[in-house]
Amino acid sequence: MLHSNEEVTKEVEARTKLELPVVLHANIVPCDAAGRVMGDQRKQHLGNRQMHVGSIPHIVAWLQELVQLGDEVHREKPKPGSPARAGHVRTRPLSPAAPCGRPRFGESDLVSHDGRQLRFGYRPLQRWERCATLMASFALLGLLARARQSPWQRAARVLSSGRSHWLVWSLSALWIVGSAWATHAVLKLCAVMCFARPKLLPPESILPSASSSIRHLPGKVAVHLLRRPPDSTEDVMPVLCFHGFGANATSYEDLLDALMAQLPSALLLCPDQVGFGLTRRPSLEIHRQLRRNDLPAHLLRPKDQASALDSLTPLQMYTLSGNAVIANALLNSEPLLPSGPSSLLVIGHSMGAITAAAVAVSQARQGTVVNLILESPAFLTNPTKHLKSSTIGAVTALSLRFQRAFLRLVLQLPGLTYNRRFWERGLSVASQLDGEALKRQVLRYRWPSLSVRWAYGLSNFVTARLITMEDALVLHELIEASMEGNLRVLIVTGDQDKVVPVGRSKFLQKLLQCDLELIEGCGHIAHEEDPERFAELVARFLKAQAMETDGGGLFGGALGRAGHRLGRLGRCDRTGGFFMKPRPYSLEAGSDERSGGFWPLRSGAAAPSCAPPLGW
Repeated sequence: MLHSNEEVTKEVEARTKLELPVVLHANIVPCDAAGRVMGDQRKQHLGNRQMHVGSIPHIVAWLQELVQLGDEVHREKPKPGSPARAGHVRTRPLSPAAPCGRPRFGESDLVSHDGRQLRFGYRPLQRWERCATLMASFALLGLLARARQSPWQRAARVLSSGRSHWLVWSLSALWIVGSAWATHAVLKLCAVMCFARPKLLPPESILPSASSSIRHLPGKVAVHLLRRPPDSTEDVMPVLCFHGFGANATSYEDLLDALMAQLPSALLLCPDQVGFGLTRRPSLEIHRQLRRNDLPAHLLRPKDQASALDSLTPLQMYTLSGNAVIANALLNSEPLLPSGPSSLLVIGHSMGAITAAAVAVSQARQGTVVNLILESPAFLTNPTKHLKSSTIGAVTALSLRFQRAFLRLVLQLPGLTYNRRFWERGLSVASQLDGEALKRQVLRYRWPSLSVRWAYGLSNFVTARLITMEDALVLHELIEASMEGNLRVLIVTGDQDKVVPVGRSKFLQKLLQCDLELIEGCGHIAHEEDPERFAELVARFLKAQAMETDGGGLFGGALGRAGHRLGRLGRCDRTGGFFMKPRPYSLEAGSDERSGGFWPLRSGAAAPSCAPPLGW
């Protein structure tokens, strides 16, 4: 029975005078007139409540309330159709096989947005399975001890004789105990991977969000995406968002809410790239005739996007350029854009910035006005006009097969990618999130591991990335397309980014002669760490574009567009640099590597800063 604070104080004083035993907790929580803990603190402070223990009925009443609250916290199951947040964790009763605070190979149960119960990773071994593994390890160790002239037999003789030196005896005992532990660990790992494997489901049955859908495209392409329609169907502007390595479309879920508030007429599309998320993973056969840097036809200078999608090979589907072709086909299949987009906003994060740049270049050269936002862009090489293409050969094909098989095995080992702590340690380096925000982020990144062939798709993507590196060509074409007038670029990065240093983003800014925005207090994943501020930057960027195009009336808009194009050609500021002749970029000797080679080196002279502020 619970009492209010005043009643407890009086009871303490009375029992102190009578010298009766008093049991109180140091933490006092607020109570109502009836003595019940108010609000949510009734569950949160289950064990931190004040009470007096003077008789058996009081103890029984307290235990009954404890059991009742335990049922509410641990055994509450969501009803079908009831609203539930995607990736929300519901704790479960701990069994003796899974000690409190230290899960073995399984994880807590999950509740999807449609109320389904899901589970990450391997299940714990049952009691009979653990006993069988222990007996098998002892049997194997006994067979090793019976083998002639084996280290185990010699160690067993030393232990049984009792005449050896104490140091030799201790080393022999340590050898036997260590061998027994290692044998049991290996057999237990094999038993978990063979008999307690995770139950993987088809992507259609584990959609992570109410905005999720699977869209089927020609060429047996099935893309999972998050789609948010606009409030009205007039002046619809599509927004494409591309995630980075290891992430999926759900990494933009918080940003989509913020963008909907800033851009009510935006059609938000966030697809999973092939190899990640829940997008279909085609089979990839590695043989000696595969060609390096085999990019899709008409990727950056498009003629017919439909034929480009039909002609994609499995290897090209796993490349970033192939994902750009799929994204263009996704735009063409959008029912709200029957005649294609007239303007487009493309956002790419980290590795996804390469895909976003390829999409922006192809759409800009079709006459679409494109605004491109590169968030911590991970262009790994300097721009190049041509890529060398050749067959990989038999030796390289064999090594790539071994590498893919090894990576696929490592990804499925218990305690690694299926472990929550593995993702927490990795994401804590890339972002500044902590607490509940970090837990929600970890759940979103781990969600694809619930689907079939997720490790196969990721290992195929890494293999295709080793074969085809289109970063240099895409960056070259992006620089060329930014001079043509239909493409405007903004680079956004966090000032605490440890994955892609800020210096690399500044170098890319000078190559593209675009704006650069640093978000204070954010790391590599700024759109997840501070989605509201990121959405405000997007809105300001689009507003500046509209003012540049349409501001100042008829003559002001024409002069703004002419000044912008001539300023880009002059490779200097937009107000007075259009009398200069453009210099071809070069990263060879005799050019400033920090600025991308647009300005010749002079003793003690720094490259000019030509990027105007965002609100220009």
